[in-house]
Amino acid sequence: MSKQSGTLTVYAGCMASQKSANLFWRTKWLEEAGYEISACMPAEVDAKLLRAESRTGVSMYTNRFSNPRDIERWMNEVEGVKKVLAIDEVQDAGLWLVEVIATLLHKGRTIVVAGRETDFRGDPFPIMKQLERMAESYMVLTAVCVICGRKAERSQRLVDGRPAHWESPIRERG
Repeated sequence: MSKQSGTLTVYAGCMASQKSANLFWRTKWLEEAGYEISACMPAEVDAKLLRAESRTGVSMYTNRFSNPRDIERWMNEVEGVKKVLAIDEVQDAGLWLVEVIATLLHKGRTIVVAGRETDFRGDPFPIMKQLERMAESYMVLTAVCVICGRKAERSQRLVDGRPAHWESPIRERG
């Protein structure tokens, strides 16, 4: 008999769509159901932050990862334990993460991720398209535009308080 496969839940959307809050609420529910949570974010996200925090004020401690070995170590520390991998800001991870997630799903792990579906130009983040194909549940969340009050489906990138030019990098480095 083959081993039961795991589950992948993805919360996708623009900034302020409560992706992270949904990730935190889902992991809190799983924790109450007896699961141990390994929460993390890509190292590219502000490394000085010790907690991932949503705009709702909900937060959780997160490790930072920069390669597959980090995640494999956290998920294999204790065999036989019901363990969940929670990843916030997943759009900033390299495509190598897709293979790591696929391996963990094959091992029966539960994985919950949150990330922006598109950049400020509306171009999809490649990892999000890959995760959408793998997910048991893929929820696209929207925000409310702070200017007009209508549904916001894309993040607005500001540079010095003004909308970024089309040619601007997706993220400032340095």
